[in-house]
Amino acid sequence: MKLSILHQYKNNLILNRFAKVFSVDVLVKASGFILLPVYLKLMTQQEYGLYSYLISIISTFSVFLNFGLYIAQSKLYQDLEQKEKGKLLFTIHVTLFLALFPLLLVMYGFKLDYVLLNFLFKNPINYPLYRFPILVAVVTSVYSFMLSNYFLTSERIRYIQRFNFFRLILVNGVVLLILFFFKGDAVGIRLKYNYLIELGITGVFFYFYIKAMSRSFDRQLAFKSLKLGLPIMASALCDIVINFGDKFFLEKFVGFKELSIYYLAFSGASVIPFFFSTLQNVWLPIFLKEKNLSENLRKTKKMIKQVSILLLLLCIGILVFVKVVLWINLIDNQKYSAVLRLLPIMLLSQAVSALTHLLINYVVYFEQTYFTSLISVCFGCISLVCNLLFIRTYGMYGAAFSLLGINMLQFGVYYILLKWNVRKRLVV
Repeated sequence: MKLSILHQYKNNLILNRFAKVFSVDVLVKASGFILLPVYLKLMTQQEYGLYSYLISIISTFSVFLNFGLYIAQSKLYQDLEQKEKGKLLFTIHVTLFLALFPLLLVMYGFKLDYVLLNFLFKNPINYPLYRFPILVAVVTSVYSFMLSNYFLTSERIRYIQRFNFFRLILVNGVVLLILFFFKGDAVGIRLKYNYLIELGITGVFFYFYIKAMSRSFDRQLAFKSLKLGLPIMASALCDIVINFGDKFFLEKFVGFKELSIYYLAFSGASVIPFFFSTLQNVWLPIFLKEKNLSENLRKTKKMIKQVSILLLLLCIGILVFVKVVLWINLIDNQKYSAVLRLLPIMLLSQAVSALTHLLINYVVYFEQTYFTSLISVCFGCISLVCNLLFIRTYGMYGAAFSLLGINMLQFGVYYILLKWNVRKRLVV
């Protein structure tokens, strides 16, 4: 019996791919959390709060600035014949280039980023020092994500493993050495070298991406890609309010020190989306390939159960890790002890959000990505009101509970939408 179970796991396609990618990918994404005790020794509490806030801005806008084309890449790559796939990749990247770079040129050419800065920051920062690294970071994040998505969509697991391995070793290794040996603005140093190194690694691996392209632009594919992608982009714009609004109002109402405590809890809880994004990247191509809706639902239900168990174990592991690190004072217990009260709320919130994405996959499956825009607008407004009401009064705890409530409501809405779609398409 035991051998039979082991044999099933050994031959499970999703688990095999996940294990291969997870072994390096999650280490890359979670390295910032695993190495937090080291980084916090090399950065002041104020610097850590500012750096984390800047990374949130970069990550948030990078998701928006890929124009949702990663969804088109994942979906259409599975639907097209082999000879058409190279044309799709070329078309998507020409479309991305023509959309992204004029926008960035206008933003930086007319110094509109300074207008955005004044809106996003209440506390003064040395923005001219960070301006160019932020631009590099945004461009790198967009193309690095598209590259990773391609490797997983095309099932080139070895490439994604190597790509992530070099990011893990080179980025953290070089940045930590520079922070240790050179004194100065730790925020500027970490931003600059982190993304310059990642840009170089992305450039090297992009060769394999370009090699897979057929240099032929297809206008119909471009329109189809934008039709799938732009609602996701609009959704991402609304999600900025949900996923970034808490940090925005905390920066306005409590400052960088309390924000650093919130970010420490957020970093711990972020291991869950890091973990899940790897699983999602492996699962999505397999999910989209299964055209039989009944079988697809059966597999997704099984996946939700398995992911729920993994998330529970992961949450327990994160709580124990943070407790031990504070107890032995690897992270200053006096400065960051409040994180233990905040972390359970944020872990639950991220777990619910992860499970919600398994339901959101059906919006792509049914080609109803416009629903994500409508839902995101509604929840963006609710989130804005909650943050205004609770963060001013309850600070970081108000932010954490607001995010948890929003994520639970979103899960419920996408579950109802899935049930509605299933009733329409399956005769009971």
